[in-house]
Amino acid sequence: RRRERWGYRVVGTLAVSGDADVSAAERSSLAVLGTVPDASAVVAEHRVDRVIVVSPIALRELIEDLVLAEEADVRVDVVPELYEVFIGQVDSIVADIPLMEITRSSVAPWYSTLKVIADTVFALVLVVVMSPLLLGAALAILFTMGRPILYVQERTGKDMRPFRVFKFRTMVRDAESSTGPVLASDDDARITAVGRVLRRFRIDELPQLANILTGSMSFVGPRPERPFFVARYSKEIPGYPERFKVKPGVTGLAQVSGGYATTPERKLKYDLIYMYHQNLTMDVEIVIETLRVVLTGRGAR
Repeated sequence: RRRERWGYRVVGTLAVSGDADVSAAERSSLAVLGTVPDASAVVAEHRVDRVIVVSPIALRELIEDLVLAEEADVRVDVVPELYEVFIGQVDSIVADIPLMEITRSSVAPWYSTLKVIADTVFALVLVVVMSPLLLGAALAILFTMGRPILYVQERTGKDMRPFRVFKFRTMVRDAESSTGPVLASDDDARITAVGRVLRRFRIDELPQLANILTGSMSFVGPRPERPFFVARYSKEIPGYPERFKVKPGVTGLAQVSGGYATTPERKLKYDLIYMYHQNLTMDVEIVIETLRVVLTGRGAR
């Protein structure tokens, strides 16, 4: 009856591991649906929409698996320790037990709509205002490196959909003809003298205004990655595909918070921080920090 009064239908419980834990769970009045390693599969099979973890520190991997599992679209709450209450926010109370929600719902529709409108308006304004700089960069590339002026490359965007990203060419022609796909570094010998200036002040990114106007990118979001590296990182880094649930951006929290050579794992953490906490204030702060990077030539990308 108390469960009905709380407004929930309890499907069952999971034992941590081992026969002893299963036996202890079976002595409760709840059905034992499996052990902790089975959590994602149990959630999908029984169509569970909420999971409550009573020992979040001991079951950290379970929480990460549930939050990032593609087959389990579920809300995850934890019973917080005292220090977690100090640094977090209690989202709900069941009976007399406080709970903190780990997963968050998607951003409000008004925010998404406003962001699309702002992206379009500011992109059009920048195309007009930056047209002399765009022309100057194009001529500098043409006279020093020849054609092509633009570098067009396939990237992976929102929902893993491929699209073509546009940049001013900053490397020698056919830079990867002998090496295959490789990541650029600060002292990359393939970057030309003009290209180094364009990269330092991020002028090479300006053609991506076209990507914003066509809707494949936003001003702020996780940087779009190449399919080759997406496939590689998806196998090596837990939770990497999560970053493709939002539209990629020309700049992002990872670019203004880390250096050019920041590891993919660290960039992913910044991307997820942005995804789960994005708001207009954060967007404005990232844009302002990006402008500071551009004006000072500091090399975070």
